[in-house]
Amino acid sequence: MVDDWRTAPLAPLERALCAFAAKLTLRQREMSASDLDALRAHGLDDRALHEAAQVVGYFNYITRVADALGVELEADAPRYGRGPVSRGPRPSAPATRRRRSRRPRPRARR
Repeated sequence: MVDDWRTAPLAPLERALCAFAAKLTLRQREMSASDLDALRAHGLDDRALHEAAQVVGYFNYITRVADALGVELEADAPRYGRGPVSRGPRPSAPATRRRRSRRPRPRARR
């Protein structure tokens, strides 16, 4: 497994998708129409662009949730990237507390 997509033997479309995913992940405020045009130049239509953005966005979301909760990979799960992930000590379970009801408040009579 290659650790860096920039040096991996990828097809041009795969390389363009990786560049899109990296920019959307690391510099999302810099995204522009030219980023979509770069993918269109490889034959992707609007539906494929939408799916690419959804996949990248979902992956970013779920990994942030897992990191926030201290989720660890299973022992036999492949570790992609730059080696084993060390998140430090696992946080203890939060204390449970009674949550207030989210019932709507009654409206004042007129």
